[in-house]
Amino acid sequence: MRIVDIITTKRDGGELSRDEIEALVKGYVGGRSYEGRDVPVLELFLPFEKYVSLPRLVTVKPTLQAVARQHANEVSSTNYLLRFAELLARDPAAREALKKMSFVFEPMENPDGAALTYAMQKNEPFHSLHAGRYGALGVDMGYQTGAKPLLPEAAVRTRLTERWAPDILLNLHGYPSHEWVQPFSNYTPYLFRDYWIPKGWFDYFRSLGLPIYEDHRGEAAALMKLIAAELNADPALAASNRKFYDRFERWAARWAPHMNALEITDGVNIFAKRRGPVESRMTPRTQTTFNEQTPELMDETATGDWLEFLCAQGLAYLRAHVKYLGQAGYPVVRIEEEVRNRARITLVRKRPGKSGAGEKSGT
Repeated sequence: MRIVDIITTKRDGGELSRDEIEALVKGYVGGRSYEGRDVPVLELFLPFEKYVSLPRLVTVKPTLQAVARQHANEVSSTNYLLRFAELLARDPAAREALKKMSFVFEPMENPDGAALTYAMQKNEPFHSLHAGRYGALGVDMGYQTGAKPLLPEAAVRTRLTERWAPDILLNLHGYPSHEWVQPFSNYTPYLFRDYWIPKGWFDYFRSLGLPIYEDHRGEAAALMKLIAAELNADPALAASNRKFYDRFERWAARWAPHMNALEITDGVNIFAKRRGPVESRMTPRTQTTFNEQTPELMDETATGDWLEFLCAQGLAYLRAHVKYLGQAGYPVVRIEEEVRNRARITLVRKRPGKSGAGEKSGT
């Protein structure tokens, strides 16, 4: 069954018809994997009147892009991203967001890795199934995007980013829900030593931070506060994170503070400080997409009730971005010019928006 069929399947009376929902949800195959599997895409937006002009949509409304399952053994993101899409399409309160913003979702970026993960899970349901992290050639999808990829599925994300020019890009990830790497056992593989003990929900948060980018700094701070507030609003989520943060401080950061520092923002671990040797500057990408994030949930062996709990975290995280984009104002200017005896009209929208301006103006 196609993903759009799952979302539009009627459950209860009084809901939108299938035709009405399909006017909001455009589901299609964005590409095919190295082994020939479909890479599904969902675009959710309210068209202007009868016809859809994508440049007009991108200009007038902000866009949230989310990519799930780059690493296919990190299973929760497909679940909560599809659930979120269903809420946007079927729930009247959630559907209000479509009046102010558009969404583009890639719920299964790595279908070949997902097929391998599922096959391994039948035999070893409690392992991390790390071979499923990669694509068919044992190559990480992240190293393929933005270039001429060996894995054709890696090109889908880039095409969607070019098509929608999103204001915010979320790359949804996960990591093992149990102790994995022992740094004192002579086994500390590159990239994974930071994950040797769980540290609850956390997020890699990338936005311009230099003082000359005051708009970006202010909007990043506003977005972080909303993320923390939404995750802390559920007592169960807040208690779980406190437990894991305290455990991490006791058994990891206390022994290796140079490697295992947390960055707690309003009770939630959000890594936003510069850690690499290169400072972020204004580029065509950051001028368009002002914020990019990689959240991490403890989901590499998640099933049953634990998977449901993680999906609640994921939904809270996505709701925070809807609240941010909904309350921010995005002024659009109309530029009228005469070029070679012809009239030219250009519409330009400010990025990032201004927090609170949307609520005040009612836009």
